[in-house]
Amino acid sequence: MIKKILSKKYTILTIITVVSLLFIFMQINKGKKVGVQNTPLPLVTSRFQSLTLGESSRNDVVREIGAPQNEYITDNKQFVEYTTKNPNFNDQFIIEDDRLSFVRKILILEDTTKVADIKKQYGDAELILYGPGSSIGIYLYVYPSKGIAYLGHEKSGYITEIWYFKSTSIEDFIGKFAKEYSQDLEATQ
Repeated sequence: MIKKILSKKYTILTIITVVSLLFIFMQINKGKKVGVQNTPLPLVTSRFQSLTLGESSRNDVVREIGAPQNEYITDNKQFVEYTTKNPNFNDQFIIEDDRLSFVRKILILEDTTKVADIKKQYGDAELILYGPGSSIGIYLYVYPSKGIAYLGHEKSGYITEIWYFKSTSIEDFIGKFAKEYSQDLEATQ
């Protein structure tokens, strides 16, 4: 008989505890929407130093970076180049319709920016493209919605180039900036 009374007490106590916890949980989550919200990411305008892609002009580039080493026009695009520590490649700024549309920053081994730094700030790449350098593991890691991409070797952490551009779609990025790259590794070898 004592066992029945204790058993009833534990059952009632358990029910009260569960109901209380359920009530507390409902109060905490009151007003919160459950489930994944399907809101598009806002388009981000990429920046390089104090320059804003899609907004800064050639004059802004010269004011910020200095007098260019080389300038030329191809396919209605104005290329403005600056000497880097790499004797084979220049930093490249592309101006279209008097607006900065693309920056290619050349890095060398001594530069401190590594793959881990980019991944820490932007997460995993939205897209990986293969092209020149793919045979030795250098791939183009692209974040089109964030306006940045880099050519790098994931295992070593080394980055050879960082590309800046106005945020865009994957298709637009490939069509404008990466025509010589492929989403298929086999196609590049």
